[in-house]
Amino acid sequence: MADQNALDASTFLDGDLDPTFAPISGRRAIAERVMRRWLTDVGTVQHALEDGENIRNWLSSGMTPKETDSLAQRLKAEAIKDEGVVDIEVVVRSNSATRAMTISGEITDADGPFPFTLAIDAVSASLVIPGAA
Repeated sequence: MADQNALDASTFLDGDLDPTFAPISGRRAIAERVMRRWLTDVGTVQHALEDGENIRNWLSSGMTPKETDSLAQRLKAEAIKDEGVVDIEVVVRSNSATRAMTISGEITDADGPFPFTLAIDAVSASLVIPGAA
């Protein structure tokens, strides 16, 4: 189980890269680690070549409901690889016309579930975790 108080570096700030890489911990750190997994191509992390599911690759494709559900399952499988994630529920909403996607749901950690929303387009990714610092 992940140490909820372990520090990580923030990479999400107002839809852009956090230039300060501010120290974060707890639920914010768990959520950001999951989101980084979802924004990383498979095979690009030297010590974890099978990890990653870059959702930006899906932005311009018109997705059927079946494909949206399939992507949600793939994202769930990738998120579960993080030691801080006990379970996760994922809902994907895609808009191929605007090349944007919203992924929302609940991550369950050692303290229970908490909601998240990730809004992404070709140039930005914005993460919202209500109540998290």
